[in-house]
Amino acid sequence: MKYFALLLLAAVWPAQAFQAQSGAWDWTHQITWPDDREGYTDKERICIAPAESADYPRAQMQAIEADGCTVSQFKQTGDTASFRAVCPDMRFNIRYEKQSATAIRLTQNMHTAKGKTYQADGIMTYIPSASCAQP
Repeated sequence: MKYFALLLLAAVWPAQAFQAQSGAWDWTHQITWPDDREGYTDKERICIAPAESADYPRAQMQAIEADGCTVSQFKQTGDTASFRAVCPDMRFNIRYEKQSATAIRLTQNMHTAKGKTYQADGIMTYIPSASCAQP
């Protein structure tokens, strides 16, 4: 009976959202291809809107769906979230791992329609002093 109560509690207890600070984040990442282990380093500014910050991975999933892609296999456990997306010109797996309030590891495994595969992996770092203009 006590296990039933735990299962019932797990079923009705809301999952904790993956929160991220709204504002500017810099994603410094390494891009690699299977035939080129060195790859190269890139940096991208990511702006998280206040409406996205309450559950950032789910907000990204919804934005990708709004772009016409099919999203599946959404999984969220504590500070880790992942999903798969299939778009007309590519398919990819995305994984977020919150390392602290100001650092998130973001990994993307991409597969293009032309058969190219690559990975982008790095740390998103919150930049409190940076501006983040939303379109």
